[in-house]
Amino acid sequence: MAKKLYRVDVVLYVMAETESIACTVATDAKFDVFGCVAEPVKFVEPAWQDAVPYNADDERTCSEIFPNHTRGVPLQPALMN
Repeated sequence: MAKKLYRVDVVLYVMAETESIACTVATDAKFDVFGCVAEPVKFVEPAWQDAVPYNADDERTCSEIFPNHTRGVPLQPALMN
């Protein structure tokens, strides 16, 4: 089965002295306890266009994998087929 690009929102609670330290701690976490929601990609947010997604099989960026709509504009349902 071929891999597809998904957007995953993760909720993780961490203890830290500041927000920036909390982000650093979360980046290093092993995700023992979290909530997760995954959905097929409808658009690639500008900040993620040049990012290589986790668990990728190659070095293609999000905008290379999903090239048609990389400007943060959701697809119309008819165009998703």
